[in-house]
Amino acid sequence: LGNPLATDLTSKMFAHYRDKRLTGEIYFSEKWKKGASPVTINLEQSYLSSVFSELSRLGEWSYPNPLENMRKFTIAEKEMAWLTHEQIVE
Repeated sequence: LGNPLATDLTSKMFAHYRDKRLTGEIYFSEKWKKGASPVTINLEQSYLSSVFSELSRLGEWSYPNPLENMRKFTIAEKEMAWLTHEQIVE
């Protein structure tokens, strides 16, 4: 992102950032060197969007939330698995 001022942040800038996070061009830990997962990117987006929303609620931010209309990555829900009685007894 290049450390922009919050008032200069746009959804396009964040989209560029998250693409680089997915490919591993930007990482904060060696375990993410191969790229962060879409779940991680969605969490980062939620956290940053929440910061803008909370600042607005507190009256400290008078600009639009730059991430408000940005869609998150679709994550496939995992199928529920159930233990059998035999697995519980073991």
